[in-house]
Amino acid sequence: MNTPLPDAHDAIVDRAVAQVDCPDYSGSRLAQHAFESKINGKSIAELRAMEAADLAEWSERVDAPRVASQAASVRAAREDDPPLGLRT
Repeated sequence: MNTPLPDAHDAIVDRAVAQVDCPDYSGSRLAQHAFESKINGKSIAELRAMEAADLAEWSERVDAPRVASQAASVRAAREDDPPLGLRT
């Protein structure tokens, strides 16, 4: 469980610790292989950053047997979601 630090500890930590995004991975918190592994020309990191509609469209073109079930899950999830927008 994360408990907040007392203010004095916060100040010490703020002076001693610098938090920066990794220049290689833009702070994505993904491992190197997520950037290097490609499925139909896209890395896992690129897929993670895509809009749902774009990801569903991309998944239609996946023909790799090893990821076919995951691609089908993406399509099914997209089909189950109602379109976003204002109702009139």
